[in-house]
Amino acid sequence: MPRCPSCGWTPNKSAKWQCNKCNTIFNTFETGGICPQCGEFFKKTQCLFCGACYPFEDWYEEDDFFYEKIKKREDDDVTIFGEDEEFRI
Repeated sequence: MPRCPSCGWTPNKSAKWQCNKCNTIFNTFETGGICPQCGEFFKKTQCLFCGACYPFEDWYEEDDFFYEKIKKREDDDVTIFGEDEEFRI
């Protein structure tokens, strides 16, 4: 389960972020940090509670199921767009 590394806030399914590229509203944790409309990948996610911004994988504990999938994705040979981009409310 994702949790903000700064304040500990845990997003629920109704939490939404907006893509900087196409303005689509979506839950970044349901899509793995990838915009469902344009495919933009965001390496960082901003906490909707405290405003802190952390790399996507930092929101997960090492023993979390999704942590290994996220780490594997980083090791794959893929093109990552928007590495320095953040989600904004």
